Amino acid sequence: MLKKLFTSPKRRWWVFYLPILPYYIYLSMRSGSFSFPTACNPAMLAGGMVNESKFQHLSDLDEAFRPITIFIPAGAPANNVLQLIGASSLNYPFILKPDRGEKGWGVQLIHSEEELLHWIRTNDTDAVAQQYIDLPLELGIVFYRYPDGKKWGISSVGIKQLPAVTGDGASTVEQLILQTGSAINGYGLTTDLQHIPSKGEKVTLDFVAHRRRGTKFIDANEIADPQLAATIERITRPVKGFDIGRLDIRTSSIENLREGKDCHVLEINGAGSLPIHVFDPRVSFFAAYRDLYKHWTLIYRISKQNHALGTPFMSWKEFVRQLKLAGNLPRQFNQDKNNTA
Repeated sequence: MLKKLFTSPKRRWWVFYLPILPYYIYLSMRSGSFSFPTACNPAMLAGGMVNESKFQHLSDLDEAFRPITIFIPAGAPANNVLQLIGASSLNYPFILKPDRGEKGWGVQLIHSEEELLHWIRTNDTDAVAQQYIDLPLELGIVFYRYPDGKKWGISSVGIKQLPAVTGDGASTVEQLILQTGSAINGYGLTTDLQHIPSKGEKVTLDFVAHRRRGTKFIDANEIADPQLAATIERITRPVKGFDIGRLDIRTSSIENLREGKDCHVLEINGAGSLPIHVFDPRVSFFAAYRDLYKHWTLIYRISKQNHALGTPFMSWKEFVRQLKLAGNLPRQFNQDKNNTA
């Protein structure tokens, strides 16, 4: 009950951070700056706390681990956008999302040229068109690397369990959803509502892994073995100025992910990303915030090392400005800003 009070997706975002605030103030005093996290990823705006570019850091990855991803600048003429898509090997449906954003705001599965142009006309922002990776397993993995190179590893693994229904051989997808008591319009449906799944067939209902849209986060820290850590280190090695953050990855299986096969990095998130395993109901309030304190300790230590190596802390005035810009994003996409992960 105590944990739900602070971590429910229906709570205002600042409620989640209340138990962390005293520790953040303590770390700020030790570092000499309330914006100390902005130094933890030198190549990311504000260290990836807010407003970092999704495209910039994905483009550093080896092609084997990167979905087809295209940058679409704000205000690009419709013909130019269509030419960009046409010249690539990107096929419908694909994901279209703001280049700078979070929590699934503005993300849409695009099925046609008409939907593409409507999104572009409606949203005056830099965007990323990305191959839709239709694989059964999505994970959020927090990886860290100290700037001196002496220590790196995985501090959190969470499985994102997207909302789904299981066929009975007679009911349509729409009927199966209604049987769960959920609202149909709460999902970004990836399938035809009138489709009748065969008995035992699992049908995924959404493409955005977010708690406010029904996704459950499962603690999977038990899979964080040395082999997986080495694979994630190899994947992230080419990413310039990335020292801590969460990789959102889709893969066909845990074993393939361990071996670096059939796995695709959807996003690289910086210091503002959360270790999603803490939202598993099985993780107690005290264990969750213990791990969040450890997470912020890592951010502090990495920021301190980077600062000693010459990476400046963003000024408090500019940091607040960036936070305000991020706070305006939900309004731009008609979303509720009072959500955490």
